[in-house]
Amino acid sequence: MQLNDYIQVLESMKRNSDEALWDDKADVFYERVKKMDQNQSKELIEFLKSKQILNKEANVLDVGCGTGRHTTGFSEYAKKVVGTDISQKMLNHAKKESENLLNVSYVKAEWVETNLEERNWKKQFDLVFSSMCPGINNIAALEKMIEASKQYCFISRSIKKTDSVEVYLKEKLNIDQRYDPHNDRNIVQLFFNILWLWGFNPEIAYYGSETLIQYTIEEAMDRYSYLVEAGMDLNKFKSTLQNLMKNGEIETKVCSNLAWLYWKVQ
Repeated sequence: MQLNDYIQVLESMKRNSDEALWDDKADVFYERVKKMDQNQSKELIEFLKSKQILNKEANVLDVGCGTGRHTTGFSEYAKKVVGTDISQKMLNHAKKESENLLNVSYVKAEWVETNLEERNWKKQFDLVFSSMCPGINNIAALEKMIEASKQYCFISRSIKKTDSVEVYLKEKLNIDQRYDPHNDRNIVQLFFNILWLWGFNPEIAYYGSETLIQYTIEEAMDRYSYLVEAGMDLNKFKSTLQNLMKNGEIETKVCSNLAWLYWKVQ
């Protein structure tokens, strides 16, 4: 395939940059992040330090920072960290988590629409970072990351993820398979090939983890609501979840494989 072929495929992929949608998800997402594999953030930071991408003199931009999981983690090892997100409610949670961190700030912005020159962000960051950001899935977003960086760019994407409760629900309720961005290997391959053909030398590292997460029935209903299809009996959905309850909780095993794509811009 030629460069334009890769670009055409990337541009045809789904996007989800709806501010209202992410505002609605913010509270549930914030609680979910607390239950996630905390070791992942530590391993990521150690990896960035080992590659001399993250250091005490680094200015870092976290694109699509959500509730600030990585933004706050970077603050201990960087000179300055800026987090940006389309959702104000996500940023409200992020600000609470970092209210005592003097080197962290947040900006509400839609990444592709952000004017780098107006914000004085053009070639201002040693690391432009993005983790599982749905807005980083097109050429304009990729180009803007490069324009904002004076040293490195880094994209963390899920390439395979299984959730034991999700598997159980799909089997018991005959739920059809649908597109899942957490099981999309193609977008990382597309980014790699495009960057390569642009003349960069991208590299990929991989990180895998297994995490046991416990939910109340209310939390589980929220967590797996994306599986509810039109016309589905919600009482049946809830009772199916309740079949998994032990000692008042539902436990799921989440196996996650991430691809860490990074490249030097100069």
